[in-house]
Amino acid sequence: MAGLGLAEAGGTAGPDHWREAGAVVREQAREGFAPERVAEA
Repeated sequence: MAGLGLAEAGGTAGPDHWREAGAVVREQAREGFAPERVAEA
């Protein structure tokens, strides 16, 4: 699950940030970006 990687990258980020990050992953995925690249951005 891509969300787990983003949660780990965020460290102390809260659930609201995880949901926002998840939305970013879904949006970027539609454009063909890899979740790893989104996490690094």
